Amino acid sequence: MTLRRWSVVVVPGIRKTAAPTDELREVVQSYWEQQLRVGVVDDTLPHTREFSDEAQALAEAWGWDWEVTCPLCDRPVSQLDEDYLGYHHWEYETDVGTSVCHDCHDFLHGDDDRDQANQQDWRAKELGLADFRDLAVIRLALRDRAVHDPGLEEGDPEYAERLRRRYNVPMRVERITKLVAEVRHQDDVADTLQAHGASPEVKIRGIYPV
Repeated sequence: MTLRRWSVVVVPGIRKTAAPTDELREVVQSYWEQQLRVGVVDDTLPHTREFSDEAQALAEAWGWDWEVTCPLCDRPVSQLDEDYLGYHHWEYETDVGTSVCHDCHDFLHGDDDRDQANQQDWRAKELGLADFRDLAVIRLALRDRAVHDPGLEEGDPEYAERLRRRYNVPMRVERITKLVAEVRHQDDVADTLQAHGASPEVKIRGIYPV
C-alpha cells in the first residue's frame, strides 16, 4: 500500500509476527472511512470532493472491493447523482461537520435551499429548541434508525454515543439522548419534521422515517 512517510498503521494487540494482510486492510479501511465521515478541513474549507476522489483512487490502486459510501444512507457514490460526498455543518465557525450524500444533507437541513441555518434556527426556536443543530440531530436519528436498525433504544446513551461518534456531532451525549428520545414525539415538532425535510419521505431504499 502507499503510505506517506508520516503515516502510521496501528494494529490492536501485541504480536511477535506481522499482522495478516486482511487485518491491515481492515484497519486502514476503517481509518479512511472515519476520515471521510468527519471531512477534511483545510483552513476554513472542507475538502470532501478531493478527499473522496483520493480515497476511491487508492482503493482501486490497492485492488480493494471498497467504495466511498454515505455513512447515513449507506449508498456508494456509484449510486448517487454526484461522485463525492457533501459536507453537513454542525458548527460553521469552526467547520465541524460530517460528510454525507447530497440527499441526506438536504434532509438534515430541512430542504431549505437558501440560508439553511437561519431558517432552521427560526423553526427550532419556535419549537423551544436551541437551534438548527437540534432539529438536524432529530432528523439524523430518524434516518439512521431507519437505515441501520442499530438495536439500541432511543433513550439509551449508547445510541446517542453511536450518533455522536459516527456523525461527528459536537454535542454532549445527554443532550443527544434527550433530543432523540423525547422531542421528536411532541406533536408540534413532528408536524415540523413532516412539513420540512427533503420530505421525510425521501425514497432511499424505501425508507419513510416519519
